[in-house]
Amino acid sequence: MGKYADIKGTTSQSFRVGGTVSEGNVLTADEAGVGTWQAPTGGSATLSKSFMITNPTAGADGPIWRAPANITITAVHALCVGGTNLIGSLWEYDANGGAGAIVQSSYMTATAGINANATDFANAGIALGNYVGWVTDSISGTPTRLIVTFEYTEP
Repeated sequence: MGKYADIKGTTSQSFRVGGTVSEGNVLTADEAGVGTWQAPTGGSATLSKSFMITNPTAGADGPIWRAPANITITAVHALCVGGTNLIGSLWEYDANGGAGAIVQSSYMTATAGINANATDFANAGIALGNYVGWVTDSISGTPTRLIVTFEYTEP
């Protein structure tokens, strides 16, 4: 295919598209049938993932989910069920599930029955193929579950 492509629209009108296509660009067309390739507008959608750790214990957690693209963490929510509280943080691990680093600026305290939220990060960017997981620093009482939800965007 050359630099131009003739494309038949959903009506009887055809339009001509010019310009060089860059990865990630979208095709737009005006009412006159002139099409161009442009970078998408409107920003990126916020996505989320959740996981549950049953009978959490200090130091027994690790990688849980592998990032399918470069992502940026925008929020972390933790809900402790049972016990008194749990102190921990979302972590990034390398592509082999090792060499972890804290994502949040500090550990968060999830008090039983109360949703804890974190939006301050030391390492919000997670690389394609790296893992996201959880590290429990300490617990009080005997929590039966920890539910973690993290929100993220893809560039």
